[in-house]
Amino acid sequence: MTDVSKAGTGATRRSVQYVIDPTRAGPMKRSLEHMLFTRRCPTCRSRLEKEAAAPNAATQIQEIAGCCGKAEDFIKPEMPLMEIVFRTVLAGGNRPIGLEELHQALTDTFATPMVPRNLSIEALRTILTRDDFYCLTELKQVSQ
Repeated sequence: MTDVSKAGTGATRRSVQYVIDPTRAGPMKRSLEHMLFTRRCPTCRSRLEKEAAAPNAATQIQEIAGCCGKAEDFIKPEMPLMEIVFRTVLAGGNRPIGLEELHQALTDTFATPMVPRNLSIEALRTILTRDDFYCLTELKQVSQ
């Protein structure tokens, strides 16, 4: 007999994706532009400090994906879990990223013997759902 609750979990995991939602920053009393600026590489930060106005969030996300996100040290295994998720989404240009892809990045790519990342996909989803800092939001795919 198939456990219906577990069968639905797999389908849900595959259909859940995440993005950074700039509209969440205001209610969270966050400046997404500042959060993004602090994740810029030294070269970009130096260039931006000379500009009169900081670029908007969408522009910064695209610039991070094209430059800073490609740097070897943009994401480090010793960073907090949610920081790695945030930077992974940034490095991808804020394109929707699946829960399973994020899970793999955390548990395989950025796990080390000194910083093991042993958590279930369901635990990761719970953590992402409770985000109240990084402006991440869950997108649900329409079933076809």
